[in-house]
This record gives sequence, C-alpha cells and structure tokens, in this order.
Amino acid sequence: QQVGALAQIVFFAQTGGKIDLGIKEVNAVIIQTEFSEIAEDGSADFNVVCKLDLSPFKADMDKFPYSLFKKYIPDSLYVSSTVRVDKTTDGQFDYTVSHKGLALNNLNAEETDDLFRTLDTLLNIGSAESVNMQIGSTVVNVLIGNEENVGFAYSLKAVGATQFNFENVISDETSVELFTVK
Repeated sequence: QQVGALAQIVFFAQTGGKIDLGIKEVNAVIIQTEFSEIAEDGSADFNVVCKLDLSPFKADMDKFPYSLFKKYIPDSLYVSSTVRVDKTTDGQFDYTVSHKGLALNNLNAEETDDLFRTLDTLLNIGSAESVNMQIGSTVVNVLIGNEENVGFAYSLKAVGATQFNFENVISDETSVELFTVK
C-alpha cells in the first residue's frame, strides 16, 4: 500500500497524472502496486493497476463512422500492467524494463490482445504490449529512476542512497515483499 501511494504521489508530481497512450495524453491514477518473482539480485516482476481516462479519445469520435462506436467505448479502463524490472551490473540504479503482460478485468492474455487490436484500430491507442511498456516503464521510472529519468529512489542518491532492491522478507511464517532504497 505504501509503495502504491508513494508511486501515485511521485507519478503525479512528475507527470501531472498523465500518460501518453498512443496519440493522446490521458489522465492516469495508480490504484495498486505489487512485486513478485523476486530474484536474489533484487530484480522482480512489477505489477501496477491503473485507471486510464479515455475521454480524450471519445471526444474525437463525433464523426461517422466513429460515432457509431462511441457508446461502446468505456469512459475509463482499469489495466493491470506487469513488467520485469531487471537490475543490471552497470550501476546501483541501472535496470531494464521488459514486457511481461497486460490484463483488463477478467480477460485472459489473448482476449486482452484482441481488445487492444480493436481499440488501436478505432482509437490509435497502441498494442497491448506497447501500452504495457508505456505504463510499466513510466511508473518504474518515477519510482526508481536513473540518470536519464530521476525517480524517487534515484533522487535519494544525493543524501547517500546507493541502490534499490525488491526484497522478500520472511519472519514468523509471514512473507512480505518490500521495495527498499539503501
């Protein structure tokens, strides 16, 4: 919960709460974050659930034939973006972000890809993979950051931080996933 709240605060401060989605800039709200598949080197799968406002797309759908489809386009999309954040050996705040998966509601991967192909045809929103990378990379960059994208963890380098890690801490038969900056 704390990482999700922090990610939303930093995301809003750095981007104004907006993300580029295809050819439009849309409002986005981070609903939750989660880490899984945590490796010994501090790498992990990073999942973020976002609410995306599609009203900028709908505003341009007044002309035929788009006006026929406008009522079927939701005002908001809730997307679950999962990317892999792999730490690299180049430095303490160096990492790569790669596509893992994108989900909408209870749709499986194939149904999500199919829906995004349709949305891309109608709205130029991009493929499921490109949307996933846009969301995942943006949130990871504002949360962690590096020389090119000064994020929260990287900004702490000025006061002595040397690295970030995703960690799985086990105590008293309870497992807790943490995002740490040391």
